[in-house]
Amino acid sequence: MLVSAQAEEGSALPRIVLVLLFSLAGVLLSPSGSAEAPPSFTDISFEVPVLAEGVLVVPFGLREDPFTNRPSWHGGIDINAAWDAPIRAPATGKVVHAGQKSGYGQMIDLKVSDNWVLRFAHLSALSVELGDEIAAGDVLGQIGSTGRATGPHLHLEALHGDKQYDPVLFTELELYETELARD
Repeated sequence: MLVSAQAEEGSALPRIVLVLLFSLAGVLLSPSGSAEAPPSFTDISFEVPVLAEGVLVVPFGLREDPFTNRPSWHGGIDINAAWDAPIRAPATGKVVHAGQKSGYGQMIDLKVSDNWVLRFAHLSALSVELGDEIAAGDVLGQIGSTGRATGPHLHLEALHGDKQYDPVLFTELELYETELARD
């Protein structure tokens, strides 16, 4: 069954309601993203929170794009935090990308197991370089708003191969120590 995520002119349901319905129902998924349970991540030891303070503001999945106001896939989560707040590695790993990437701005890919990479994007500054071996708790960079971003936040992705999974499904991954109030 094909279902349109765009509300028709004069429709009783505004587009945002349709976006939320599709996101909750898992009807529409990106070819590179999944709302299903991730493959095993038991070989990763999450030891420290990514941020001292933050608040989850944009979940994984279909959402209304802040630039186009149209439904689009969001392959990670967004955590609001203070400008330049340090971002810490939640687990031991190796930096497999550190630098600029279209849409992501300044970002870091941290390989935390044979199959899993955590992506940290929109950073204002990087504290690591390609090839660095990272210990849990090491500072990776700082909160920023580089790339396709509307304000200071951390965009966090969990990648298994090229497939995106919701980082919130990693029950042992602590996003922040203290939850900030929502704006």
